[in-house]
Amino acid sequence: LADLKIRPLQPDPKAKASGKAVPVITSMQALLARDLPPRLFLLEPLLPEQSIILVAAAAGTGKTFFAMEIAYAVATGGKFLDWVAPEPAGVLYVDGELPLNLLQERIRLLYQVHKYLPNNFNLLARDEQEKGIPCLSTPEGQEFIEQALQPDTKLIVLDNISTLVRSGLENESRSWQPIQDWTLEMRLRGYSILLIHHTGKSGDQRGTSSRIDTPDGAIKLTPLEVPLEEGTTCMLLTYIKPLRHARKSKQTEQRKLTMTDGVWKWEAAEISNRERIAELLEANWKQNEIARELGISASAVCQAVKKIREEENDWSES
Repeated sequence: LADLKIRPLQPDPKAKASGKAVPVITSMQALLARDLPPRLFLLEPLLPEQSIILVAAAAGTGKTFFAMEIAYAVATGGKFLDWVAPEPAGVLYVDGELPLNLLQERIRLLYQVHKYLPNNFNLLARDEQEKGIPCLSTPEGQEFIEQALQPDTKLIVLDNISTLVRSGLENESRSWQPIQDWTLEMRLRGYSILLIHHTGKSGDQRGTSSRIDTPDGAIKLTPLEVPLEEGTTCMLLTYIKPLRHARKSKQTEQRKLTMTDGVWKWEAAEISNRERIAELLEANWKQNEIARELGISASAVCQAVKKIREEENDWSES
């Protein structure tokens, strides 16, 4: 102990002059007295300015079509489903998977439906880069994305995590830490991030659960069977992490989505308490929080959780 350096408890006035980061402390009274601007939306109520949203779905579900419609609505100040963009905002769509001809088909479909292509919707496609897109868990990869940002960019779409983040272990939270730190930094700098990800065999988002810790909300798209009709895709939209910035409404409830030749339709989907309990458990909600959210007794939640756990154990054993 005698060899340890003594560190003063009071802030060192020389630290600021040397460029070192110093903590900024605010009292409750001072924070409450500040005149802070209201949080605005890029696409209301799904996507506020300075937010991180995760969309997870199995391969072939239609998550790229879904993400592109969100990005298009933001870029044009338009509408997707019943979500509305109050004004146009610049978009950088980072694609780490599709070959250029298939990416071109997706853009052509957008044009056929909307009859307009905005100038503020920019694409950073892997196949157009001489050496591909560097891994996003590295400083080189993060700097590569930042160099592609335009002065009007407010939304960054990363499609998808599996192809853009290639180092580390997928199930290890430490491997996700560099991306988590970077997305939080970009949010602080005024950007919104839309993360596109795959689900695993269990239907949950693939990899470490820490991926849904920092996002403001997380969506899962589950494929649904549809009558054999060419060009039609059907999916169920559920929130595996409720939007913490949005009030509960029809716009934030589970819904059934249908896309036919690029035209989207939606309808409300009924969901049982048991299904909702399972979803909230997956999102790491506590049982008393679930009871308050659903307006049911704690004992009813406890019984449902017990049955869910028993079924999970039976499935694991089989």
